[in-house]
Amino acid sequence: MQGTRYEVLYGVGGLVVGLADRNAADGHFILGAIIGGIVGFVGGVIKAISFYKAEGIKDATDSTLAQHPLLAQRFKEGWSFTKPTA
Repeated sequence: MQGTRYEVLYGVGGLVVGLADRNAADGHFILGAIIGGIVGFVGGVIKAISFYKAEGIKDATDSTLAQHPLLAQRFKEGWSFTKPTA
């Protein structure tokens, strides 16, 4: 959850800074907002990745979880990540 906050905060911050910068410079505030938002979001992703590495948090994707010894044993017994169907 912490990483998602970085992405959103940096994205919104970049959007606001880009909006203000382009509006003050030449009136192309939409372009500034788009570029600022993208740059801010990328900065947030980089910050989140560094946060995860510093805290020792591993990703929780299905492929990573499936490699855990306890889960690998459960998969052999027929368990899965999907919900049962009626």
